[in-house]
Amino acid sequence: MQSSHLALIDTLMMAYTVEMVSVERVMSCINKYSSAEPLHSDGLIQGLPYDTEDAITTWINKVNERLRDILIEEQKLREASLQESNAATHKARYRREHAQKNVPSLPLVENLLKDNTDGSALASLLHFYCPQAVRLEDICLKETMSLADSLYNLQLVQEFCKNNLNHCCHFSLEDMLYTHASIKSNYLVFMAELFWWFEVVKPSFVQPRVFDPNACEPVSFCRDMAPVSSPVKQNYADRLSSPENLTAE
Repeated sequence: MQSSHLALIDTLMMAYTVEMVSVERVMSCINKYSSAEPLHSDGLIQGLPYDTEDAITTWINKVNERLRDILIEEQKLREASLQESNAATHKARYRREHAQKNVPSLPLVENLLKDNTDGSALASLLHFYCPQAVRLEDICLKETMSLADSLYNLQLVQEFCKNNLNHCCHFSLEDMLYTHASIKSNYLVFMAELFWWFEVVKPSFVQPRVFDPNACEPVSFCRDMAPVSSPVKQNYADRLSSPENLTAE
């Protein structure tokens, strides 16, 4: 009896997800953030998502690719501005490494569950849609993420959803860190909720990031654990330092 109830719940969750995040709706969305896809000889678009999970993965990747393109263009603008300033002051040389900031690593998602366990792609997605609420420099973006880095990013996602999206993230940190196949339907519903908020409801704080031609000042990206300066980070730092939250190796 219990198994039949669980199967029914999974079916309802999948029906909800398919309704909220159809392939057509996602493709309409990402066309705003990426150039037109090349066509096959039969006129079909290459890389068209083949199911809802692939549509969600495509959405995450296209949005984060767009974010990276913006960051690269803004970095080029900063470098050009620096070179002009250097020429104007007749300096013989300058320490380029102090002015040039590498664009942070924005990982692509291939496996929806596995590749989101460090929270970097999810947090970057939140930043793109709500750059004022989730600052890029507050996200841990490193090629090799530690357990603390991952937990920090995941709590950033949790806190944002709690404070802005009506508690749509119902997972514990452990659920998100050690994603098991059994929660895939739940995870798809969560992503469908994010898509619904960002692309359908669009509350006032959802202001997708755009290229800023005035972005001339260098930006310090978070390479290690972000300094504790916001309530989210303060709360997480307190949790890490609390003895009852420390797990024996």
